[in-house]
Amino acid sequence: MNRLVRVVVVAWATVLFYLPNATTAQIPTYQPAGVGAGETYHLVFVSSQNHVGYIDNIASYNHFVNHLGRESTYKDLNTVPGSWKAIVSTTAGGSGPGEAFTNAPVSGNVYRVDGVQVSDESTANSLYQDPNNFSGILAPISVGEDGGDYAAQTTWTGTQVDGTRRPGDELGAVDSYSNVGQPGQTNEEWLDRTAIGHVTQVYSNKYHLYGLSGPLTGLNSGLADTFLWTEDGVGDWAMASNWTPPLGPPNDPTHTVTFSTGITGPTTAVTNSDVTVNRIEFNNATHSYAVGGLGSVNLATGTDSAGDVPPVVSVLQGSHEFQVRVNLAADTEVNVAAPSALLEFNNRLNLNGNTLNKMGAGTLFINNRLATGTAGAIDCQAGTCSGTGTIGGNLNNSSAIVSPGSSTDSVGTLNVIPEPASLALLVLAVACLAVAQGRSCDR
Repeated sequence: MNRLVRVVVVAWATVLFYLPNATTAQIPTYQPAGVGAGETYHLVFVSSQNHVGYIDNIASYNHFVNHLGRESTYKDLNTVPGSWKAIVSTTAGGSGPGEAFTNAPVSGNVYRVDGVQVSDESTANSLYQDPNNFSGILAPISVGEDGGDYAAQTTWTGTQVDGTRRPGDELGAVDSYSNVGQPGQTNEEWLDRTAIGHVTQVYSNKYHLYGLSGPLTGLNSGLADTFLWTEDGVGDWAMASNWTPPLGPPNDPTHTVTFSTGITGPTTAVTNSDVTVNRIEFNNATHSYAVGGLGSVNLATGTDSAGDVPPVVSVLQGSHEFQVRVNLAADTEVNVAAPSALLEFNNRLNLNGNTLNKMGAGTLFINNRLATGTAGAIDCQAGTCSGTGTIGGNLNNSSAIVSPGSSTDSVGTLNVIPEPASLALLVLAVACLAVAQGRSCDR
């Protein structure tokens, strides 16, 4: 038999929240016209500004091109996710050694920031090539991050055409001379002028640099429905560059949000406005995610070709939490799948008359006020439902463990704090009534 805990609430405040109209995410302005759906590609520019070549730490060159890319409004390059890396090689004995092919690796076709294709990585016309079998790149890398033409300029590279350092002529070389490239060329000169007999340049001179983006994914329509969080540490939900694809922020009943691997420590996505999604998935066993802020997360029914899609919160592994208010706009499944997995609601949870169905072998903690609304309920069908919060409404226990927080006896105590308009809080204590076959509410 099911165990049922009934709590009578003296008064309830009316809970209102806003569900935004559906929005259409557009293909980013910077995506070249020739990029197909799902295709991995890179963007490349030649810097509009100059840099010296005597620094032996590759991080300095990366910082230079990344700053230019992140500040550029040409083709909305400032919304490109990830970092821009310099196509340079520094001396092996320096403070920051590196080679172009590992510092700025290529995993897909390369396009200039104006949309012209530079390399075809499936053919001989790749960006980095065998010096003994060079076929040329498809177009000169002559366009700057500002859209300007820099074909007649010179670039610091310190690099051979295969992306490795040119020994003795890398940036920061001890003999004060380094290898350069020619942005207006498609032969070896684009990266390695020394290869065809040109002299190196004094590294105190100031020349341009090539900047390559990280891997990007092509879209085939103006719609995106799945968003992967990519920012490490603390980031703003509303910032498109914190998501892949960078078309967000996710804020529509058709949207799915994934918090997965790729972070190096505890990470918080902050929303100070109300956002609506259909599905949220947590999948990181090593580092915890929190969704925080002064706004709210609204879980709503979405649609696909098969019809309505009920909202879901899924914890595949790890311990994660909502520090922001959460509102249910429909019956919602919360699946804490792994036995060791944990999900906490640490701010108000408003069911708005809907049912929260707890699934999975893991633990659900409710550590703040839970407002069920008329006919709303939590149905614990598996795993553990626990916490130190307050419940107003029905808690249906199908076959799970109910652990009423810090209670000290086998019966347990659930606290109820209704919200009358006068702001005075009435605290009631009710016994946990167990109607089951030989099982009681757990401590």
